[in-house]
Amino acid sequence: MRVKALVVVLLLLVSGCSAPFLGDTTTDAETEVLNESTVDATTTDAPMTETTTTTDTLGGDEYDVTVQNGTLGVDEDEAYGRTQSLLGTDIEPRPVEVRNLTEHRGFAPGANDFFATMGVGNASFAEDTAGGLTTTSGAVYIHPGNGSPGEVEQVLVHEYVHAAQFNGNMLPWIDALEQPRLTNDLVQTRLSLVEGGAVYVSDVYTDQHLDVAPSSTRIADEYDSGSTAERLFLARYHFGNQYVANEIDDPSELETVYEDYPRTTEQLLHPGSDDAERDLNVAVDDAGEWRTAGNDTIGELTTRVLLSGELDDDTASQAVAGWGTDDVVILRNDDQRAYIWAFRMDDTSEADELAAAMETFADARNADSDAMFAVDRPTGETVVLTAAPDSFDAAVEGENGSVTVTVE
Repeated sequence: MRVKALVVVLLLLVSGCSAPFLGDTTTDAETEVLNESTVDATTTDAPMTETTTTTDTLGGDEYDVTVQNGTLGVDEDEAYGRTQSLLGTDIEPRPVEVRNLTEHRGFAPGANDFFATMGVGNASFAEDTAGGLTTTSGAVYIHPGNGSPGEVEQVLVHEYVHAAQFNGNMLPWIDALEQPRLTNDLVQTRLSLVEGGAVYVSDVYTDQHLDVAPSSTRIADEYDSGSTAERLFLARYHFGNQYVANEIDDPSELETVYEDYPRTTEQLLHPGSDDAERDLNVAVDDAGEWRTAGNDTIGELTTRVLLSGELDDDTASQAVAGWGTDDVVILRNDDQRAYIWAFRMDDTSEADELAAAMETFADARNADSDAMFAVDRPTGETVVLTAAPDSFDAAVEGENGSVTVTVE
């Protein structure tokens, strides 16, 4: 049974390496792997608190940005005009609300049983750091925190870019009539394209107008030193920016990034690659007490991050570089969960490398987890990682691009 992962219609948009605001919620592991949440656009379009409206007059005659519920301490009009100039757009601004979105701070992939089983905890972000959030309608929320004027302006510009992406109709998937199944891999690809674009433009803006470190530099440092949960969150900014910077030479070209955009994180990580997604069919004979409860495609980027929790970065990235496709099947037995995570790689040698890395990963997880991890090699190109309770017993077989799991 294929089940659509519960994903937000509103893509989560936060300032790159400032303290991001992210919904902290638990989701049903029976029907999904992906765990993403944020404020619903229908509630965030209007101010949620009693507000006062001010219009700063520090400069910027071309655009008049209304600031609600406080002041930012920067010239929001001038920043908006500069951002529009960089993008080559002319979009009327939506109001900006000064709001401490503490209730939406944090990132909790560990609340999802799949990620928790793979060794992922939760991440939190300092409450005094400047941060922001933008809805699909272009409404912007900023928390200045203790950020310097330059840091606050950098966050503001990041959010202005998101507002332009939405209100300028840059993102073709937002209103597309034909919508593919939303897998973790597809959602992470789209998030990376959106956040990468904002990081790229804010970096150019920073270079021209601000005396603070570029967002991409801080994001890279935080990604390198971060926990697995922090990396899962920062990856969309870090690798998204790398992709956008490889595709265009100027912010005015940002819209072209979304004209023929990647559909997988493999394509995002390896732009220009001729590798096509492989076919993979995973069939589970779940007779007995175990029942299939859902499945998802995790993707190369998330797999790399998960492996890096137990392996060094180079080993993790090389192990999944030959990713063709993957499918993780969730099995349920009352309140117990088992995961059959199958990969089809580009060729046998790539599968050899992944299998070796998965063996090391499984050994490490067996030492630290209540679940039992095992690696199978049903065909030359396929690798299967099973994570399940001790009582779970299954045989894994395969032929070509098909994997059959028989639960004993």
